[in-house]
Amino acid sequence: MPTIKISFEPVEWIQEIGDYQDIEIHSRHLRADCRPASDCDLLLDGIEDIRKFALIQFGIIDGPPAAEQLEKSRLSKQALGGIWYNRGHPGGWFHLKEPDSYAAVWDQVRYGSYLDCTITLGVGSVHSEMGRMIWNTDQPLSIEIVSFQFIRKTNINKGLFGGRRPSR
Repeated sequence: MPTIKISFEPVEWIQEIGDYQDIEIHSRHLRADCRPASDCDLLLDGIEDIRKFALIQFGIIDGPPAAEQLEKSRLSKQALGGIWYNRGHPGGWFHLKEPDSYAAVWDQVRYGSYLDCTITLGVGSVHSEMGRMIWNTDQPLSIEIVSFQFIRKTNINKGLFGGRRPSR
Protein backbone atom coordinates (compact mmCIF):
# COMPACT_ATOMS: atom_id res chain seq x y z
CA MET A 1 0.00 0.00 0.00
CA PRO A 2 1.25 3.50 -0.73
CA THR A 3 2.44 5.98 1.85
CA ILE A 4 0.40 9.17 1.69
CA LYS A 5 1.08 12.49 3.39
CA ILE A 6 -1.53 14.07 5.63
CA SER A 7 -1.10 17.36 7.47
CA PHE A 8 -2.30 18.68 10.79
CA GLU A 9 -2.24 22.14 12.36
CA PRO A 10 -1.53 22.27 16.10
CA VAL A 11 -4.11 24.31 18.00
CA GLU A 12 -2.62 23.68 21.44
CA TRP A 13 0.63 22.25 22.75
CA ILE A 14 0.99 20.59 26.14
CA GLN A 15 4.46 20.12 27.66
CA GLU A 16 4.91 18.07 30.83
CA ILE A 17 8.01 17.26 32.82
CA GLY A 18 7.75 14.37 35.27
CA ASP A 19 9.91 13.14 38.12
CA TYR A 20 8.93 10.10 40.19
CA GLN A 21 10.43 9.65 43.64
CA ASP A 22 9.95 5.89 44.03
CA ILE A 23 11.28 4.92 40.61
CA GLU A 24 14.14 6.18 38.50
CA ILE A 25 12.04 7.75 35.76
CA HIS A 26 12.53 11.31 34.62
CA SER A 27 10.52 12.22 31.60
CA ARG A 28 9.29 14.88 29.24
CA HIS A 29 5.98 14.56 27.42
CA LEU A 30 4.85 16.65 24.49
CA ARG A 31 1.34 16.57 23.09
CA ALA A 32 -0.13 18.42 20.14
CA ASP A 33 -3.89 18.87 19.88
CA CYS A 34 -4.37 19.33 16.14
CA ARG A 35 -7.02 19.96 13.56
CA PRO A 36 -6.67 18.27 10.20
CA ALA A 37 -5.37 20.71 7.57
CA SER A 38 -7.82 21.75 4.87
CA ASP A 39 -5.97 19.61 2.30
CA CYS A 40 -6.09 16.51 4.54
CA ASP A 41 -8.22 14.35 2.24
CA LEU A 42 -8.76 11.06 4.05
CA LEU A 43 -11.98 9.11 4.54
CA LEU A 44 -12.43 6.83 7.53
CA ASP A 45 -13.95 3.53 6.36
CA GLY A 46 -14.86 5.27 3.10
CA ILE A 47 -17.56 7.33 4.84
CA GLU A 48 -16.35 9.87 7.38
CA ASP A 49 -14.01 12.73 6.41
CA ILE A 50 -11.16 13.13 8.92
CA ARG A 51 -11.61 16.92 8.65
CA LYS A 52 -14.90 16.62 10.57
CA PHE A 53 -12.95 16.07 13.80
CA ALA A 54 -12.29 19.39 15.55
CA LEU A 55 -9.20 18.11 17.40
CA ILE A 56 -7.01 15.05 17.14
CA GLN A 57 -4.41 14.42 19.85
CA PHE A 58 -0.88 13.29 19.06
CA GLY A 59 1.61 12.28 21.73
CA ILE A 60 5.21 12.94 20.74
CA ILE A 61 7.49 10.52 22.54
CA ASP A 62 11.02 11.31 23.71
CA GLY A 63 12.86 8.26 22.40
CA PRO A 64 11.56 5.08 20.79
CA PRO A 65 8.77 3.10 22.45
CA ALA A 66 9.51 -0.14 24.27
CA ALA A 67 9.76 -3.15 21.95
CA GLU A 68 6.71 -4.84 23.50
CA GLN A 69 4.63 -1.68 23.03
CA LEU A 70 5.58 -1.56 19.36
CA GLU A 71 4.87 -5.28 18.97
CA LYS A 72 1.35 -4.94 20.45
CA SER A 73 0.56 -1.87 18.34
CA ARG A 74 0.09 -3.78 15.03
CA LEU A 75 2.21 -1.19 13.18
CA SER A 76 4.67 -1.79 10.35
CA LYS A 77 8.24 -2.62 11.39
CA GLN A 78 9.59 0.74 10.18
CA ALA A 79 6.83 2.77 11.86
CA LEU A 80 7.68 5.82 13.95
CA GLY A 81 4.23 5.61 15.54
CA GLY A 82 0.61 5.21 14.63
CA ILE A 83 -2.91 6.60 14.47
CA TRP A 84 -5.79 4.58 15.89
CA TYR A 85 -9.55 5.01 15.79
CA ASN A 86 -10.82 4.41 19.33
CA ARG A 87 -14.29 5.11 20.69
CA GLY A 88 -15.27 7.05 17.59
CA HIS A 89 -12.25 9.35 17.54
CA PRO A 90 -8.81 9.22 15.88
CA GLY A 91 -5.62 9.88 17.84
CA GLY A 92 -2.07 8.66 17.97
CA TRP A 93 1.55 8.96 18.96
CA PHE A 94 4.93 8.99 17.28
CA HIS A 95 8.59 9.40 18.11
CA LEU A 96 11.46 11.06 16.30
CA LYS A 97 14.50 8.92 15.54
CA GLU A 98 17.07 11.51 16.56
CA PRO A 99 17.09 12.70 20.20
CA ASP A 100 18.19 16.13 18.95
CA SER A 101 15.02 16.35 16.85
CA TYR A 102 12.81 15.86 19.91
CA ALA A 103 14.76 18.53 21.78
CA ALA A 104 14.44 20.89 18.79
CA VAL A 105 10.65 20.49 18.66
CA TRP A 106 10.44 20.89 22.45
CA ASP A 107 12.40 24.15 22.20
CA GLN A 108 10.32 25.47 19.28
CA VAL A 109 7.14 24.95 21.31
CA ARG A 110 8.70 26.36 24.48
CA TYR A 111 9.95 29.54 22.81
CA GLY A 112 6.77 30.03 20.76
CA SER A 113 6.51 33.25 18.74
CA TYR A 114 5.96 31.43 15.46
CA LEU A 115 3.12 32.37 13.12
CA ASP A 116 2.09 28.89 12.10
CA CYS A 117 3.01 25.24 12.46
CA THR A 118 2.20 22.20 10.36
CA ILE A 119 2.85 18.58 11.25
CA THR A 120 2.98 16.38 8.14
CA LEU A 121 2.77 12.63 8.59
CA GLY A 122 3.48 10.02 5.95
CA VAL A 123 1.17 7.10 6.72
CA GLY A 124 0.80 3.62 5.33
CA SER A 125 -2.16 1.22 5.49
CA VAL A 126 -4.28 3.48 3.27
CA HIS A 127 -5.82 2.49 -0.04
CA SER A 128 -7.32 4.47 -2.90
CA GLU A 129 -10.90 4.11 -4.04
CA MET A 130 -12.27 6.25 -6.88
CA GLY A 131 -9.55 8.85 -6.33
CA ARG A 132 -10.16 9.14 -2.56
CA MET A 133 -7.79 7.88 0.13
CA ILE A 134 -9.50 5.42 2.47
CA TRP A 135 -8.44 4.30 5.95
CA ASN A 136 -9.92 1.02 7.17
CA THR A 137 -10.14 1.95 10.87
CA ASP A 138 -10.01 -1.68 11.98
CA GLN A 139 -6.24 -1.30 11.46
CA PRO A 140 -4.01 1.50 12.74
CA LEU A 141 -2.24 3.83 10.33
CA SER A 142 1.52 3.32 10.52
CA ILE A 143 3.33 6.66 10.67
CA GLU A 144 6.49 6.28 8.59
CA ILE A 145 7.43 9.94 7.99
CA VAL A 146 7.24 12.89 10.41
CA SER A 147 7.90 16.50 9.49
CA PHE A 148 7.42 19.70 11.52
CA GLN A 149 7.31 23.10 9.87
CA PHE A 150 7.41 26.19 12.11
CA ILE A 151 6.87 29.47 10.27
CA ARG A 152 8.19 32.73 11.63
CA LYS A 153 8.00 36.23 10.24
CA THR A 154 11.32 37.83 9.39
CA ASN A 155 12.16 41.38 10.35
CA ILE A 156 12.31 43.18 6.99
CA ASN A 157 14.32 46.03 8.52
CA LYS A 158 17.28 43.75 9.17
CA GLY A 159 19.83 42.72 6.60
CA LEU A 160 20.81 39.17 5.79
CA PHE A 161 23.17 38.84 8.76
CA GLY A 162 21.12 40.72 11.35
CA GLY A 163 22.42 44.27 10.84
CA ARG A 164 20.13 47.10 9.85
CA ARG A 165 19.56 47.55 6.16
CA PRO A 166 20.91 50.74 4.72
CA SER A 167 18.16 53.20 3.82
CA ARG A 168 17.91 54.29 0.20
